[in-house]
Amino acid sequence: MLKVTLRVTNLTKSHDKTAIAHLKKAVDNAPNAASKGRLEANIAKLESGEDIN
Repeated sequence: MLKVTLRVTNLTKSHDKTAIAHLKKAVDNAPNAASKGRLEANIAKLESGEDIN
């Protein structure tokens, strides 16, 4: 049996900037504090250069 794992690692910083912009909009529409916290954590990770996938 052959197991294949694919991972996208070649995204540019422009993709991160786009993702951050979308996440910031999502924070404003978050239905509760828990969702808002997760979105803000992902924004912080992207801003520090970490992968959120």
